[in-house]
Amino acid sequence: MILYQGYLKLNYVIYLAKNLRLYLDFLGYSLLKCKEFVQDRSLNSSV
Repeated sequence: MILYQGYLKLNYVIYLAKNLRLYLDFLGYSLLKCKEFVQDRSLNSSV
């Protein structure tokens, strides 16, 4: 029984880690896009 609970916890941790990685990838991508957008805006306004 304890072994089974440990197995469930391990699966849960792996699931969280995968979701966290996806979330971080998405966050990084969003920040990159925001940066590009801001740079484009500043370039356009200086012209």
